[in-house]
Amino acid sequence: MNQLIFSDEIKSVSKYIEKCIGTYTDTQYKNIYVITDTNPVSDYIVPSFAANLPDGGTVVVDAFDASSLGRDFCAQNDLNIKYVTLENFKQTPATDNSAYLLLCDTNACDETWFDVLDICKEKAESFPTTRILIGAILPQLRPIPDGIQALAEREYSYFIESVVTDRTPAEDFYITLEKKCRKIVNDGYKKLNIMRFDNLIGANCAKTPNFDYESMIKEAFENSKIEITKDDYCTYYSVIYTRDAACAFAKSIYCTKEGHVYNLTYYNASIADLKTQIFKSYPDKISFSSNSEAYNENEVVYYCLSRLKTQNHKCFSKKTLYPFKEAMYRTVASHSDSDYDVQKKLGCYQGKLQRLKDIEIDVLAEIDRICKKHDIKWFLAGGSLLGAIRENKSISWDDDLDIGMLREDFEKFKKVAPLELDKKYYYSSPWTDDNCHYYIDKIRLKSSYFSTAYSSHFNLEDGVFVDVIVYDQTSSNRLLEKLQIKLICLMVGALRIRWYNEPKKPHLKFWKTVFPILKHIPWKVLHKLFDFSATMFSKNKKAKYLLDSTGQHIRYGRFPKYYLEELTETELDGLMCPIPVHYHEYLSFFYGENYFPKPSISSQVGAHKIARLDLGEFLFEDKQPGDFREVDIHGELFEKEIN
Repeated sequence: MNQLIFSDEIKSVSKYIEKCIGTYTDTQYKNIYVITDTNPVSDYIVPSFAANLPDGGTVVVDAFDASSLGRDFCAQNDLNIKYVTLENFKQTPATDNSAYLLLCDTNACDETWFDVLDICKEKAESFPTTRILIGAILPQLRPIPDGIQALAEREYSYFIESVVTDRTPAEDFYITLEKKCRKIVNDGYKKLNIMRFDNLIGANCAKTPNFDYESMIKEAFENSKIEITKDDYCTYYSVIYTRDAACAFAKSIYCTKEGHVYNLTYYNASIADLKTQIFKSYPDKISFSSNSEAYNENEVVYYCLSRLKTQNHKCFSKKTLYPFKEAMYRTVASHSDSDYDVQKKLGCYQGKLQRLKDIEIDVLAEIDRICKKHDIKWFLAGGSLLGAIRENKSISWDDDLDIGMLREDFEKFKKVAPLELDKKYYYSSPWTDDNCHYYIDKIRLKSSYFSTAYSSHFNLEDGVFVDVIVYDQTSSNRLLEKLQIKLICLMVGALRIRWYNEPKKPHLKFWKTVFPILKHIPWKVLHKLFDFSATMFSKNKKAKYLLDSTGQHIRYGRFPKYYLEELTETELDGLMCPIPVHYHEYLSFFYGENYFPKPSISSQVGAHKIARLDLGEFLFEDKQPGDFREVDIHGELFEKEIN
């Protein structure tokens, strides 16, 4: 199992539960009691609630002596959980504001669950603010007759109770469990729900009552091939990713209607779909063949639950669910012990991210040429420095490069760069482009577009860029330093709101008040006021501290000037670049002492929300600039033909 993926997903479930707790403020549970056998959803539920409740607020009842990856995670991450035996749990006084989570695999047919349910019911009915939630993995689903594609909640119950004549022990067990729950509700305790799971697939499991996806994966990698048959195309199952099931189960504690049964499933997929995703996940390692023949709809067999009720009752939050392709890729990566390639989830770049990075390195080389010619000091900054230190490469999920300069070097650079840049680049700043009102200067590539959700609102030259971050001196006096930071932040807000032409959060009331005045202040005045706030201590020859005045880290405050005064070199994507000698102190200040390990997979996302990425003639490496029409920001049809 890929521990990186599993740990990342536990953290994401934990964040989701934190959000649920913050959203459903009228339903707060002080204690969560988790009783589980081998249900893999508990691997996520136990540590995620432990991370969000006070110490000891999460209690695991050892009724089945079941080992748990979730427990291991808690131990490794110092999450405090109480463990009690079933007998101790029975003797423990009931508590108010408690939830009893019973995560059961009905295929084990363990009748201990009936005793557990009786104990939980006896405790829960003592208080009006308790609830019982059962997460049951269903027995192996039967093929649904008559071309029906999915069974709703009551349909499934009717099917196995009244249609199936040769019931398995697991089916009888589930029927008894549901019958017992109905009796509890009809006897007066209504805050009870059953959440059904069918085929759970994920980093911590891939073997279901219906099919063995783990074996499919291992066999495909062992044989370096996967074969799809006609039967694979004709066999459909409902599937849910385990991490998504845990999120939906956790949310249902707060939002489900009492006394209801819900099918927690999300994808309907054929065995051919599942096998295809194994191949698509690692096409360089596995060959693909299909020996299928023609078939008609009557030959398709469905083993599926309906998700309509669950979907409409908002147990699922679409923003948090993994797309089918991503869920299957994570499953395959985990059970084949393969590395997770973060590039696969960065679909907004449409396969152009590496080409974008190559272009940015070309821009960086041009900056370096100019700086060497004019004796200007520059250095890698922010995430670009972090990538260079980690592995001499730009961060694989990042889409831009950042360089830094001290103010005196920057003032020289902004004078010479517009004159020295190769004709395929341009210097983008408020002083060179009347339509540009960024407070960070950029070196951009002509004849390209790299528009973000923010910049796409404006009519400006918006090509691929490298950011030039300026580090300004600040006062040794804490009050004066804070005053400078306040002024810079105020001017940044004024520039953004004036440019966007609409008051925006935060401090909405303040900006609504000043906006009518702000609209009449000339742009040059606003930019000069920003420059004044950033450079107010630039003439202090005894200054010992700096601010990230034009970057995103000004909120961290000042740091010692010596961090950036001495430079050395390292490689970034094949180019030797200056970096601070004291890079460790710099990176520790901005990213924390533990900056070297890569962040969780969920955090490995692009730096910008891309609205438009068009590399034009630079899309292909063998094309030379100037052999295609020049960009016209008014629109493609305004471009002039080349004579």
